[in-house]
Amino acid sequence: KTIITNADLKIVFRNIEDIKRVHEKLLQRLKLSIDNGGGTIGECFVKTEEQFYQYGPYCANLDTASAKIDELMADSKISNLINRCSTESKQRFGIKDLLKVPAQRILKYHLLLDNLCKDSPNHTGLREGSKVMKALAQYINEYKRNYEQWLATRAIEERMQNKDLENP
Repeated sequence: KTIITNADLKIVFRNIEDIKRVHEKLLQRLKLSIDNGGGTIGECFVKTEEQFYQYGPYCANLDTASAKIDELMADSKISNLINRCSTESKQRFGIKDLLKVPAQRILKYHLLLDNLCKDSPNHTGLREGSKVMKALAQYINEYKRNYEQWLATRAIEERMQNKDLENP
């Protein structure tokens, strides 16, 4: 029997499978770069740029996912399931913390690339990779802002519709 609906899972995990595939591809590119001397690390990020934009919806959804988890945890069956799964996975962090990790990491990649640039100033590819990741961080922040504005507008619209129902 399904305890958590597919709709609730979609709200909580959004497009995390897409994010996983992006990082599998990035990891594959990075391993190949390192196997060939590491001179193309920055290019790995440039080549993955388009796929990284899937982070916009994921990051924007984190507050909604957190609220849904709180709502689900109010149900003792779901709370027990989530706690049991956490215990079995031997994770020391809760589900809400784990969902934030991809967002926190993607926003730090430009810092890692900048540090590599300091050690290898002649690597144009590293600078390009950092530039791509800085632009991505700006995009994610703008996407999140726009999403929050959309949610606020939607909430106002719903309140107005409810007022219309109360006062015909």
